[in-house]
Amino acid sequence: MSPVELNRAEREELQREIEDNRRWEFRLVGYAGIALVVIAAIVVVRVVFFS
Repeated sequence: MSPVELNRAEREELQREIEDNRRWEFRLVGYAGIALVVIAAIVVVRVVFFS
């Protein structure tokens, strides 16, 4: 099975898609941090008010 030869437009489109995905990966790190803060806040409220 030989690799498919891509023309210039297809390569540029793939590169653009890779860059978009990379940006979303960096956003996911921030979203994970926000999720951890929310979970920590829920745990703190539960411990302080319901213990």
